[in-house]
Amino acid sequence: MKYYLLDIRIHPNRFDSWAGMALARSSQIEDRLRLCESKKSHHKFSDSGTERRAMAALACFKRALSIESDSVKLWIEYGSLAYWIQSMYSRKLKRRSKSVKGDEQNIEMKQKQMINIAKNSFNSAKN
Repeated sequence: MKYYLLDIRIHPNRFDSWAGMALARSSQIEDRLRLCESKKSHHKFSDSGTERRAMAALACFKRALSIESDSVKLWIEYGSLAYWIQSMYSRKLKRRSKSVKGDEQNIEMKQKQMINIAKNSFNSAKN
């Protein structure tokens, strides 16, 4: 990712660098989210910075797609990441831990936002 960052600083409108950065970040996030699925893991989605990193990955996808909107693979990857994130919000709501109860509306709003991103991404890939 270091080289993508350097290239983006020099060429801020280069699709390949934004797409590469998005895919690299997405891969890291998916690995972290898989850790969250493990019942033995105590890894927390929002407490660990994973949520912040996921939002950064989504921003990279959004930037890459604003440069070149006809990349079907990138639309699918963008939608897939958004869907993974919404599933983590869904699990968090189902667990309804003490830390979540006061923040339920915020989590539900984020979950709906991720569902909309996923839906729009998959529809864009289809067209």
